[in-house]
Amino acid sequence: MRDMEKDKIALVLVGHGSVLAYNREMIEALANMIKERGVYDIVEHSFLQLNEPLLEDVLMGLASNGVGKIVVSPVFIAKGVHTTSDITEVIAKVKKKNPEIRIGYAEPFGADPRIVDILLDRAREAALQIE
Repeated sequence: MRDMEKDKIALVLVGHGSVLAYNREMIEALANMIKERGVYDIVEHSFLQLNEPLLEDVLMGLASNGVGKIVVSPVFIAKGVHTTSDITEVIAKVKKKNPEIRIGYAEPFGADPRIVDILLDRAREAALQIE
């Protein structure tokens, strides 16, 4: 492991993936907004399926570049099969191949008051369209 990378913390956003380009673009945009804030040394985006880069590939790439600490953050509203099984299985597989890295796993958004604000903003916008 390269010494200069081992103390860096990487944040990896993971989305579901979709045949619709908007899904990929939204995850990329979120990653770019987070990068601009300068909170994490490295910010990457990934997907479970249908889009690239895949989560496993991103995690393996970070590990091979000597990044020692990674936080995986699902861009999902609620817990489900993807957040409780699919993502955790990928993390376990990568950790097994790279026992020296440490990976933290964030919770999905959940019922957070900050999301309520967004929902109300979107509802107000839609209400303005009602004739």
